Amino acid sequence: GEVCRACCIHTPKEWGMIFIGLCVLCFFLYFFLLGLELLGSSAKVLGGCSAGTILGNETNPIAALMIGVLATVLLQSSSTTTSI
Repeated sequence: GEVCRACCIHTPKEWGMIFIGLCVLCFFLYFFLLGLELLGSSAKVLGGCSAGTILGNETNPIAALMIGVLATVLLQSSSTTTSI
């Protein structure tokens, strides 16, 4: 009781601003997560079409590992991710 009255003194206008700020935060967080989902889906579509033709049936496992490492390095690079 006493701690709440000493620390949590806000006017209704301040509570309204806090609520609006939380709503804006949730709004932008939603669109950030939506963007990540779209980026992941597009990478699956683009990578799925060409992955089978690159690797084929008779591919050396070491070559497949190196292709995977190269693709990971390219996609994990901040400049590449920013430009996508």
